[in-house]
Amino acid sequence: MNSSKNFPITTGFFAMPLGLGALSLSWLNAEKIYIYAQQIGNAIGLVSIILWATLIGCYIYRAIFYFEQIKAEFLHPVQCSLFSLVTMTTMITGDILYLWDISLGQPLIFLGVIVHLIFLILVIGRLWNGTQFLPDTLHPVHYLPPIAACFTMASSFGLIGLNDIGSLFFGIGILSWLAHEPIMLQRMRLSPLFPIARPSLGIVLAPSFVGSAAYLVIGGEVDLFVKMLWGYGFVQLCFVLRNFNWIIENGFSMSFWAFSFGLAAMARGAVEIYKFEPLSMLGFGAFIFANLGISLLILFSLRLLINKRTE
Repeated sequence: MNSSKNFPITTGFFAMPLGLGALSLSWLNAEKIYIYAQQIGNAIGLVSIILWATLIGCYIYRAIFYFEQIKAEFLHPVQCSLFSLVTMTTMITGDILYLWDISLGQPLIFLGVIVHLIFLILVIGRLWNGTQFLPDTLHPVHYLPPIAACFTMASSFGLIGLNDIGSLFFGIGILSWLAHEPIMLQRMRLSPLFPIARPSLGIVLAPSFVGSAAYLVIGGEVDLFVKMLWGYGFVQLCFVLRNFNWIIENGFSMSFWAFSFGLAAMARGAVEIYKFEPLSMLGFGAFIFANLGISLLILFSLRLLINKRTE
């Protein structure tokens, strides 16, 4: 209806409650790291749920009054993947509510899973026909639908005790990652991302850390597999830090919340690593680093909001 104007709150904003919700889950399991971890986790979880509910309301409003923009987003070979943020955030909100023993938690998990599967098959599956996907449209956000979201589904099912079903989605995530990773890395080596898209490189941290966290939730232990994923994740983190000046060339924007999910998953896995005596210091250091990273995202976001209001 209002196709001539852009609604200011986009689907990408769901990265905020996604990162905060995942961080809340890490704190809710971090009682061995800090005595008040439960209280901190509850506070972060409350903020993430309020943000999720607000953004869901905005998304419904967009769907009604800005339908053409929503339609264009689903038809776009890159932007279509952003809907995964909506379903993942719904699942993580369900996780938090489930841990709070609120009956709405489990239905939200199943709702997020069902909606994402429909989206994955109907929208992402459409890209197989080769009519609209070009090499230059290959983008880090394509990690979200088949990889990050499937790991999130695995974690959610593991949380409610359905480890066998969670293992199915974990397998989808791992094999999709193995298929996407070499293509994505080669694309970034051969054709640099535009400055506005560079913050999305934060997503490359997610598969290894989210995958290892999912593996631990569905019954895995801190074994060779988890150590391998963490090693690869840290190498990716070093590459990102090495190129950070290039990534932030256009200054801070809300797109940098792409880093939050990987950092939050690092914190979640770090809790289990901390319990594993030979790697306790690694787990503690990773937990602190991840929380500092997300704290900086919050501070810079608040500063960006204040600057826009004073302009």
